[in-house]
Amino acid sequence: MPEAGKSAASGPPTERAFANLRHDLRTFLNAILGYTALWVEDPPADSAPRIAERLADIHAQGEWLLQQVNELTAPSRLADPAYTAGLGERMRSVMNTRIQAVIASTEGLRAAMSTGPQELLADLAKVQTAAEALLAMLAGVESVAGGSYPVAEQSISQVNARVAHGAGSRVLVVDDNDVNRDVLSRRLQREGYAVSLAEDGARALAMLEAESFDLVLLDIMMPQMDGYEVLQRIRGEARWYDLPVIMISSVDEMDSIVRCIEMGADDYLPKPFNPVLLRARVGAYLEKKRLREERAAKQKAEAERLRWELDMAGRVQQRLLPVQFPQVAGLDLAGTCLPARSVGGDYFDFLLLDDFHLGLVMADVQGKGIPAALVMATLVASLRSQARPSIKNLARLMRILNLQIHDWTETGKFVSLFYACLDLRNRQLRYVNAGHLMPLLVRGAKREIVAVPDVGGPVLGVLPEAPFEEGAVQMETGDILVAYTDGVTEAFNAQDEEFGDERLVSSVLRNLEQSSADICTSVADSVRAWSVGVPQSDDITLSVMKLH
Repeated sequence: MPEAGKSAASGPPTERAFANLRHDLRTFLNAILGYTALWVEDPPADSAPRIAERLADIHAQGEWLLQQVNELTAPSRLADPAYTAGLGERMRSVMNTRIQAVIASTEGLRAAMSTGPQELLADLAKVQTAAEALLAMLAGVESVAGGSYPVAEQSISQVNARVAHGAGSRVLVVDDNDVNRDVLSRRLQREGYAVSLAEDGARALAMLEAESFDLVLLDIMMPQMDGYEVLQRIRGEARWYDLPVIMISSVDEMDSIVRCIEMGADDYLPKPFNPVLLRARVGAYLEKKRLREERAAKQKAEAERLRWELDMAGRVQQRLLPVQFPQVAGLDLAGTCLPARSVGGDYFDFLLLDDFHLGLVMADVQGKGIPAALVMATLVASLRSQARPSIKNLARLMRILNLQIHDWTETGKFVSLFYACLDLRNRQLRYVNAGHLMPLLVRGAKREIVAVPDVGGPVLGVLPEAPFEEGAVQMETGDILVAYTDGVTEAFNAQDEEFGDERLVSSVLRNLEQSSADICTSVADSVRAWSVGVPQSDDITLSVMKLH
């Protein structure tokens, strides 16, 4: 706490002097009220009723003195120079008799209880010391002018030195006054809190660095580093951003309260402390912190659960994709799917329908994540059950899939799909394209691109009665068919440029002599190299069928 006469509050000089005087007087009244309130609320066991009454009387005297301090140093009296000049004499005439009564009552009670509880006797000694210090301080006050108030040679810090020191939530009490720390810690410990004490701002910050606390009670007027600076440091650290801070001070000017709240304090409590208000405020902010941490823990657990579910969904989905490809004489088959999330909406497959027919699938479900994955799972189940009976009528297969997806999924969900059936005897490829990208067909022997007519119908799931038709193309030895989703060609680089069809063609042509698996790897590597530094926004899926 600042020495008497030193300016600690803000504002014009006389206003600051009033604030400082009020602060210092309340410091000693806080000791009188704080220690007596502890025993009035919880009197010693087996004590005589008269002892409790005398403690209550001392406490009542302290409350009366506090009321006088508030009235005599009220800001409304600042405008009268005659009043401020004669303040010391006025205060002594009003308060000295009551202070002497507190001293006499406390001294008498100590004498009567010479063999009583040692803790109570120690607290009574502190009450008497505080009352004597208050009397000595008033003896030296002459006026309030020029931003300070003269006091006797005995400074507040010297008086403080005469006052002896006396598993739940962790509370840090920061106050430069021994009595304030002791009274506050005792009261908080009664409520079951674990209390740590810091005598100045620097010590408080060091303790916050080393330990974890649930709440800070922070005095404003402290030497070297005041409460404002400590609060600013606390709120400037992200790790302490949610730490509740309640400011405590004998300074009760509105601008001080507003400043604390604007700087991030959660609340403001005046000294001397009202026990009920202190209990309510501390309890409320600790409960709020507990609920916030509980909510954060639930959110973290929910996020972990969701991550686990996504991981499991991704594993299940990967099982829907082919791991090993059919071994068919004269064909080299391969494919890959790199989902943008844990689960995706792309699907490819090779289906050995019978001894003479191979089905090829490439599909892209609108959307991402679990919803798209569920639609994809529905598509896979339906396609695998209907593909063999529909070998001779691919358009019929598309109509069935379209109607099922329309009926089983929500409005707005759709699937683009390319489905083909290769006759292994004559190498004719029949196909239906439902709004998907047409595959890339390369005549390997001539190293040229063949345009495959876009024949089929609209995307699946939008129009329940949509018509579909079948197309056909003759495959030759050395041909390569590359089916893919738009995650390949629409991958962006840092300059917001697409990978595009030309780069896909170039990547395939560079690797014509390689195996289907190597072609898949080369294309996927080219796409990722193109998009380096840019988050993958869509699933990257392609399959390659090479004829020997």
